[in-house]
This record gives sequence, structure tokens and C-alpha cells, in this order.
Amino acid sequence: MHQLKTFLSRLTIKTFYGEEIPKESNEYLCFIDFIDRLCNATNRTILFRGSNPSTIYNAKLSELKCFSDRIFMLGEKSHRFETFSGDGISIEDCSYRVFEIIFDKFYVDICHNTNPKVESFLSINPEIKAFFSDVGNRTRFVSIIEKQSDPNKSHIKDYYFSLLHTMNEIIAVNTKNKSIKKNSYFISTTTKIKIAKQFRHSIIIATWIPSCERNQQIIKSCDVNKYDEFIEEIGLPTYHVSPYPYQSEICIKGGILPHYIIGFSYEGSFIVNPHLLTQISASYDFESLLKDGIIINRTSFDDEFQKTKYKERYLCIDGYYLEY
Repeated sequence: MHQLKTFLSRLTIKTFYGEEIPKESNEYLCFIDFIDRLCNATNRTILFRGSNPSTIYNAKLSELKCFSDRIFMLGEKSHRFETFSGDGISIEDCSYRVFEIIFDKFYVDICHNTNPKVESFLSINPEIKAFFSDVGNRTRFVSIIEKQSDPNKSHIKDYYFSLLHTMNEIIAVNTKNKSIKKNSYFISTTTKIKIAKQFRHSIIIATWIPSCERNQQIIKSCDVNKYDEFIEEIGLPTYHVSPYPYQSEICIKGGILPHYIIGFSYEGSFIVNPHLLTQISASYDFESLLKDGIIINRTSFDDEFQKTKYKERYLCIDGYYLEY
């Protein structure tokens, strides 16, 4: 049985009002049919995220309707949009300054970090250590990247910055600096439900990424080794083993869009995205839903956004991301 089915079988399926959906009802049967088809589909990646978003939404989980209205309208954004201050590395910035910052973080926070986990990572990935421990490579690093096209600069930035994002917790032990995760435009997810459970967050979000959208970079994820060949071709170092390979982490750029959120678990229940229930309870095209996401009437988006502690939002057009 697929792990998503196993996960749901142990929970009570409810609406966002907190009411149990009767197993004999059309809503329940349609939901189970959708889950079956999603688990059997080959052109998607099902992901899980342990999260504590109630503070940022200004809504307690006990206020289920209010909380659900926001998460199913806004999704969950990366930490950068919670505490946006104009500094750090923005989602669209590919200037030389950004790559100087990235090099310096590798030089100081990774290559000169005595944490055993960091040292283990560097021993497995010697190219990273050899390149970034030599301060003389700083100019070379920026110079090589400056010659690339804008889309390639974005790929390079995502490749290295997603690694910094992933390693933030062990970096922070020695540096006492959590600014990487605080200002990161990535959000961490995993393909393994047991990993999401280990972090013991208040909810676990179940979502998916359609393969075709990943390839078109409308929804971006940075899997380890995705850009290895290109990075090597231009003479920059690559890493072949992630810091936590057992976590099966996938970093999503910007955040988890509500159009791909199935629902979230909370205190023995699974709260289903009401927009998903509406769509699958009527006649719908599964392949279109899988690819394009859930149809959501977003007329109340601005009102819900203003009620939260999010400072900024992002826009994605044809693979290009902008903060505003």
C-alpha cells in the first residue's frame, strides 16, 4: 500500500469545519477515489511537510475554520516571506553580489566548520571542500557565473543555495547564525511520511508536484544532482551525496501552493482541502487536476493575506520568480 494511503487510513477524514465525512457519502468516496488515482499515477511526486504555521497565520489550530481558510487559500510560504527585510538573497536576484554571498557562506560556514556532520559531508564531497576552502576561487566563482544566461544563473544559485538551506541547522550550531533559514526562499519537504513525523510539528501537510510542471519549472524543486552535469561543464564543484540522504528532502522554491495541497493532519484527523472536495465531487478531469492543480476562487486572497504575518508574496510566471 502507498504510504499516503497508510497515513490516511489511520486518521479520521474531516471537512475544514472539523466534521467527519461519512464513509458512505459521495464526498468520501470521491476523495478515496482521487487518492487511489493519485497514488497510482506515475507523473507526480507526493510530498509531506511537518509544520507549525498557526503563528504566522494569526489563527490557532483550534480555530479550525479560520486556520483552514488561510492555509487552503495562501498555501505555506518560505521563511523569507515571514520576516522580509530587504536583505539576504531574494528569490529573483542573480547579481554578482548574490554569488559573492554564497561563496562566503560556503567558505566560512561550511569549509571552516568543525561540526562532525559538516566534516563528514565534506569528506564525501571533496570537490566542495577543495573549491570553497580556497578564498582565491571567489573571483573565479563569480566570473564563471557572470558569463551565463539569466536562467542558468538562477539554476546555479538554486543549486548552491538549496544546499545551504538544507545544512542550516548544523551550520547554526557552530556559527550561532540562523540567517540562512530565516531568509531562505526555499521550503523543505520530504517524500517520506515517517521523516515528516519525526520532526513532531503540529500538522503534517500532504501535497504533490506534477512532473510536467517540475520540468517546465513553473513549480521548482531542487533535487540533489539535478544540475550536476551543467555545473560540472562550466567548471564549478558539485556534490553527489546530500547532508541527510535518508531524509529524502526536496526543497521547493517559494513555498507550497494551495492548488496542490491535499490537506493536513491534526490530532488524529485529516482535514481535506475544501476546494479539492468541491472539484472532485463534480465531474472533473483527473489528468488536468494532477497537472494544473486544484481550482481555487482567490477573490478573498488579499483579505486573508492581510490577516497573516506574511510581509511579502511571490509571483511565478513561466518559471521566473518575483517578490512583491
